[in-house]
Amino acid sequence: MTKPKIKPPDHQAPLGELRVLRKLSNYEFAVELWVMRDGINENNWDYRNLDKNYLTFLGTPILCAYVGGKVGDGHNMREKRDPKTGEVYQSFTDGTAERIVGTLSDEAKDLSLVQKDGYTWIVAKGRLWSFYAPELVEKIVRMGRMAVSAETNVKSGTEDGEIEIYTEWEGLGVTILGENVPPAIPGARIAALAAMQEEFRELKLRAASLAPKNKPNHKITSREGVKRPMNKRDIARLTPKFEGYRIVGLSEDRSRVALVDKTGAPYTYTFQEEDKGEVIQSKLKPANLSVVYAFDGEDADLAVDLTDILEFAVNAAKTQDETVEKLTQDLEAANTTIAALQAQEHQRRVQSVKDMVAATLAEIADAAEEDDEGMEEEAEAVEANAESYASMEKDGAFCGDKQARADLMAACGEKRIKKAKAAAAAKKSSFAWDNFGRKEGGGDDGGIEAMLSRINH
Repeated sequence: MTKPKIKPPDHQAPLGELRVLRKLSNYEFAVELWVMRDGINENNWDYRNLDKNYLTFLGTPILCAYVGGKVGDGHNMREKRDPKTGEVYQSFTDGTAERIVGTLSDEAKDLSLVQKDGYTWIVAKGRLWSFYAPELVEKIVRMGRMAVSAETNVKSGTEDGEIEIYTEWEGLGVTILGENVPPAIPGARIAALAAMQEEFRELKLRAASLAPKNKPNHKITSREGVKRPMNKRDIARLTPKFEGYRIVGLSEDRSRVALVDKTGAPYTYTFQEEDKGEVIQSKLKPANLSVVYAFDGEDADLAVDLTDILEFAVNAAKTQDETVEKLTQDLEAANTTIAALQAQEHQRRVQSVKDMVAATLAEIADAAEEDDEGMEEEAEAVEANAESYASMEKDGAFCGDKQARADLMAACGEKRIKKAKAAAAAKKSSFAWDNFGRKEGGGDDGGIEAMLSRINH
């Protein structure tokens, strides 16, 4: 089974769905159709044996009916002239008009059965013909997706209560539906479709005659009929000739160039032989581009000048750029201010550390004893690290000055402890020397100290 390119319709059967895939040529569009599925549908119809009957849709027509601008029925036409090209063509959108607008593929490989969400779907490839009913096909292509209903001829079936079970049937075609148009009733269109067979054969022959022909040393691919994309090297070569413009389109013979300027305004340029490859600025022509807004209802489409849309978009982009530039400038100014404030705060903290060291040194000096050593060297060491103390914070608040005081007081305390220990050790040594060799009650013990005493006396 072939993997589907699109998801199945969201709505319930009997409606399927057509989707326009791509443009094959100036006359044909490739489409994919989810024709129908098995199982009971909203009309209590149950088509069975899809595997035996699905190939009966091979080569059957795709039909579409319009009343004014909506799907309907009928068979009227009149000649119209295309206002852009001046070409005369047959219009089938007047009054009530039902037309063949395409065909399902004649090749069995283009029809397949696809399992999806517990149902079996018939999925088919096909083509829409724009040469016969261009207005209808244009609307279908613009919409992209439309509901479809399978035209069938039931040959054998049974009933199970209110349910009609169809076991043997054949596909006659597919009708593209519009809003509020009911699906095809099995067998109701046999006579009408039979009457269209000659017309259908003629349309197939015309489609074949309009198809791109096989050229010598030219391999036909699935992209046959699609315009060759712009050659990047050709564009790179021509771009310097159109200063201030951007090339957005280039014909295959490189003679016609589509351009836009910096404001988005469209221009065209056509190279002439006498130009000898050079661009004559006076030959640049403003282009009239239009887009169509599609509305429901007869003759409801509204054509508008693309320049107006581009002007709005360009102005909006310009306004946005100006806003972005202003915000960028404001941000740069704010960052500059923040940086200055941060520098000022850093210097304030450094000075606060130095002031704290000086105050702490004075406090230590006031409490010092006469024989205490000064703390000037320790204070200088702490102050030398003022930059580091300036970056200290606790719970988001500056604390470097307090830490500097704590470190200097700690150094002072440690110095006094060392002094006290040294004094205690000296006192202990002196006491031992004074009492060395003395006996209780005094007297000359014959030692060195007694001998020196006798000599002196």
